Amino acid sequence: DHIQTTAQSKLQSTPPTHHYPLLCLYNYLHETILSYRLEILRAQAHLLSTTRYNGAMHVDNTTPPSTLSIRFWYSDPKSRDFRLEIAIKFRPQTIKEENDSARAVAWAMTLGVPETAWIDVQFVERKADSEDTILPMEVFDEQLDIERLYVRAAEMMATKTLATLEALVGISRHSDAGLEVLGVEYGIDRVLQLAVDVRTGRIVVLDSEVGGREGKAVRELEEKVNDDVGSLIDSLKSLKFAVRIAC
Repeated sequence: DHIQTTAQSKLQSTPPTHHYPLLCLYNYLHETILSYRLEILRAQAHLLSTTRYNGAMHVDNTTPPSTLSIRFWYSDPKSRDFRLEIAIKFRPQTIKEENDSARAVAWAMTLGVPETAWIDVQFVERKADSEDTILPMEVFDEQLDIERLYVRAAEMMATKTLATLEALVGISRHSDAGLEVLGVEYGIDRVLQLAVDVRTGRIVVLDSEVGGREGKAVRELEEKVNDDVGSLIDSLKSLKFAVRIAC
């Protein structure tokens, strides 16, 4: 319906004559194809949000038809909001006239479709108390798949989260079977392996089989760090204390 309405409005507003009718027709068809492609991506997102990524992916239905906004992870929009934003973007075209002078063609006065139209993909982190963090994502046509884009954006955020933890403890992270892991020693022969679950965005403790007071302290550390990354140092101190009690 959106595509049909857009097409009718553009055709009705088109002046009877124009210097570049074939180019305008090409541009109009180009935007129509991009609109169909965006609708396919929107359908993919809705399907994934109700099946494989149920609860971890949410499609924002309040955006304009030319924009697809996907919120991911268990983020609270009031504090931090992680989004994958896909939109059709336009850039006014410059035409060389016969006298070799360049002029910008105001396509909104004709078909409203510039020659340079493309699908733009961005990762956006919104915070209530600071400016948005926007990271453009270079995407090729064959990579325009919602699940691939979602995983790629989630991996970008996971890397950023681990870098924050890395800066707090002053220890470099390493790769374990393709997974970025931060290993923190908190006692003799005791290492806390921290990673980020790409599907949920939660910081998780890997391979922790300790029980008793120490095990409880590990579970509490995981919860506290997910609520506030900056609490890692105090949580590690509590964990060291629990180890001494257990010994």
